[in-house]
Amino acid sequence: MTGEHMRNKLAGVSLMGLIVVLVVLAVIALFGMKVIPSYMEFRGMKNAIQSIAREKPNGTPAEVRKSFEARMNGVLAAQREAHANWQFGAGERRAARPNEHHWLAVLDVDGFRSVNDRFGHLYGDDVLMLLARQMMRSFRLEDRLFRFGGKEFVILLSPCAAAGAVKLLERFRSVMEDYEFPRAERLTVSIGFCRILPEDAASIALGRAGEALHYAKRNGRNRVCSFERLAATGDVHEPGVAASAPARN
Repeated sequence: MTGEHMRNKLAGVSLMGLIVVLVVLAVIALFGMKVIPSYMEFRGMKNAIQSIAREKPNGTPAEVRKSFEARMNGVLAAQREAHANWQFGAGERRAARPNEHHWLAVLDVDGFRSVNDRFGHLYGDDVLMLLARQMMRSFRLEDRLFRFGGKEFVILLSPCAAAGAVKLLERFRSVMEDYEFPRAERLTVSIGFCRILPEDAASIALGRAGEALHYAKRNGRNRVCSFERLAATGDVHEPGVAASAPARN
């Protein structure tokens, strides 16, 4: 083999090696940008599930409730001011959409206890992480999401009409109904919600939403129930000052 032939062969091998390297780099650039953020996002959910959309990322249950009550108090103060403005004739100027209100929803994962019993609590935490991610994707940026512990979540919807609140909550219920969890297959959620009134306290609004949630759990699960509609038909009644505890299992 002549020296020139050897050089040509080595050049061909080098060129092939360069092509392989370029292909590998292209694959990393193409898929790495997609896979790595998703992986980091999943790892970040470990903190998110500890405090889904809370102001304090690793807050204790007491801190979460305090954060929720602070948000609720802000909403109630704004509603009382708007109500006073209406009484003094300024409401028409301030309220461009008088049919829109804040809404409070309580969400419970149906049959979640069986997930922990079958697969263990670590897998149950993964399920809640995936559910939290779907919540953050489904609701609006201005909606506030709180995890009250276990499998119960509270949603503070920013102002919208009653039909809009139903649409938002039904959309999330439908998303979860069709979502396939690894191993646990499908899980559903039940949701009770109510309109936040100017004279409310946080515990009273939670109680009404909790009553609607109890009704949803007792009547088939996997449904969204409005306290106002149920109260109009006599299916639920105004609770006391103490909030009703979310339904179990």
